[in-house]
Amino acid sequence: MDFLLKKKKRVVYSLLTNKGLGFARINFIQNVIGLNARKNPKNLLKSKTLLISKCTHRLRLNKSYTKAWYENRGYNSALKTCNSIRNRTGLPVRGQRTRTNARTKKKFKF
Repeated sequence: MDFLLKKKKRVVYSLLTNKGLGFARINFIQNVIGLNARKNPKNLLKSKTLLISKCTHRLRLNKSYTKAWYENRGYNSALKTCNSIRNRTGLPVRGQRTRTNARTKKKFKF
């Protein structure tokens, strides 16, 4: 099982604790399997948890998701685009004003 289910929360919110699963994917999984959103994971049948694992086995979750995210981040910073250069120098990337604002981004870093 690649995903984690917390026993005290509802199924939707316990699935949201996994990195790589959002509301859209969880709703899709619910519709495919026929899960009740208000059920607790401790009341789920083994067959339902197996169906959830079948739906999520191809997705990158938790450790593999963070690994892929960091690899992508490294790739983007290696490119010589305007965004990557501004990010490396510590300036705002998304068009924010730098003359009077962006103090937190321009803060001196050790």
